[in-house]
Amino acid sequence: MGKIFSKNSPKVPEDATHIVTVKTGDCKGAGTDANVKIILINGEGKNSDEFDLDARWRDDFERGREDQFYVKCEENFGRVAKIEMWRDKKGILDNWYVDWVKVQHANADDHAFFPLNRWLAPYKRIRVKEFDSVLPQEDDDSERRKEELDEKRLKYTTKVKVAGLLPQIASLPDDEIFSHEYQSDLKKLKKQLFIRITVKNVTTGRWKQPEDILPVYNDVLTKPIGFSHWRNDFAFGRQRLVHCNPIWIRRCDEIPEKLAVTDEMIKPFMEGLSISEAIGSKRLFIIDYSFLKDLECTGGRIIPSPIALFFVTSSKALLPIAIQLFAEPSETNPVFLPNDHHVTWQLVKMWFNNADASVHQACTHLGFTHLVMEAIGVITHRSLSPSHPIFRLLAPHFLYLMAINSRALEYATTVVKGTYDTPEKLANDYELQEWARCLSDSPEKDGAGLNGVPGNGKFSTVDELIGTVTPIIFLGSVGHAAANFSQYDDYGFPGNYPAIMFGDPPTDKSPRTEKDIIDTLATKKMSLDTLLITRLLSEKATNPLGDFEVQYQYDRVGTKAISELIKDLEKVGEIIDKRNEKRAYPYAYLHPNAIPNAISI
Repeated sequence: MGKIFSKNSPKVPEDATHIVTVKTGDCKGAGTDANVKIILINGEGKNSDEFDLDARWRDDFERGREDQFYVKCEENFGRVAKIEMWRDKKGILDNWYVDWVKVQHANADDHAFFPLNRWLAPYKRIRVKEFDSVLPQEDDDSERRKEELDEKRLKYTTKVKVAGLLPQIASLPDDEIFSHEYQSDLKKLKKQLFIRITVKNVTTGRWKQPEDILPVYNDVLTKPIGFSHWRNDFAFGRQRLVHCNPIWIRRCDEIPEKLAVTDEMIKPFMEGLSISEAIGSKRLFIIDYSFLKDLECTGGRIIPSPIALFFVTSSKALLPIAIQLFAEPSETNPVFLPNDHHVTWQLVKMWFNNADASVHQACTHLGFTHLVMEAIGVITHRSLSPSHPIFRLLAPHFLYLMAINSRALEYATTVVKGTYDTPEKLANDYELQEWARCLSDSPEKDGAGLNGVPGNGKFSTVDELIGTVTPIIFLGSVGHAAANFSQYDDYGFPGNYPAIMFGDPPTDKSPRTEKDIIDTLATKKMSLDTLLITRLLSEKATNPLGDFEVQYQYDRVGTKAISELIKDLEKVGEIIDKRNEKRAYPYAYLHPNAIPNAISI
């Protein structure tokens, strides 16, 4: 048995040769009371003695903590290239999650880093190379690696929980549970927000006028952008581009038959242009939610299936010029216009936004980010070892899930091309090829069932791999940020972007009153629940893009790529800051400092 010194020593013991630092993870149940042993292996493959990692007078390996130990190897042992580590079952806490191990020479600044990012089971030895980033065909511990993947496949099982949707995780593994610090922060914020709401005497009944919610706003529940601009056509147009649901607007190349507009109707709102002229000059845009037709709703409520036209003015403003609330034109489904009665037009915009909000939450936010990334995350855990370079590239973007696009492409390209510097490495990487198959294959074949994966289930070129990992990184960071972090500004005032409305949408153009608007709004309790939820959802609970909560890449290729990504994102941030100085309405939702690495809330 090798010699180990108490880390409580005032200085490094004279005969200690190496300092071993172990970081225990912060997830639920990560700490352990077990006896932990380690063997150091130098670059020539020579083993040290077996060391017990234990210090007197202190509990080691507590959740989220770093523990340091001094050990003595034989003279001229040299730099450590591998470690072998294991534990027994002693103590009440049987689980142990290790973030990383660092081994430093006692008399030099040089150190070797071993990112484990794993649970260590009792009596199972794990041998890890420096940086732990290696292709499966080049791993000299391939049997252990295969066993580890087999175990992960038992934990990360898939299940189609809703017919027609992508597979999800069947049962949440411990690895995916929120960290203690993260849970604590969210609970504190939720309690703080709840107190700020309940002290106001506005929790029951219905609103008498939309602005009655004003007393609720304070230094924590700040007044959302929508409060001041909800009646404004310009703000309504901006919602289509720079708020929480910007992906549905399309250039209009022809008027669909189901939209009963004519030149005579909308020419006054297109600076005198005809429909064909507006289309020809690429200034006419459309949002078509006719796919919501006949959607069943709870409580007998109605969701419209609207179609709306928007025009780009000579001053570059996007303005609504026509809204038809249901998919089939009829006498009771007119096309509403900006010169209709102003309250009627406002009510029609609110009903359009009610449909838009439904599409946003069900599709843009939940379906196209959370559920897609969950399916990809599960398949990644099932197919790629934690030691795989592509796993380490993607892992930060799966955090708490189950940068700018060109920058994500450069980042992914650097890592992928640095890893696969020959075609043979790509072709022979059986873990990666299994991942490609599972992304494309149907859930019946243990796949995610994703359409359009480059290579159709087999990566033949690095460009196909780059074309796969880049949108995954983008979707898990930028894509979700775009759909999520303006929610409070949108939903925080019920008249601006109503998540729920009562009554029936207008079926004629007769003048409406403010009471008609009030009657459609959610109750006070519903409104405050929405305000609380969207304020929580808008909280940026993890680090900004590039500043990873858990760093997985320590190898030369990965660290260089991260460094370049951070520099690129800083440049992007500077450009956005300069542009915002001149903008009438600054845009901050996709500033790199405001984009988390992953879907964390």
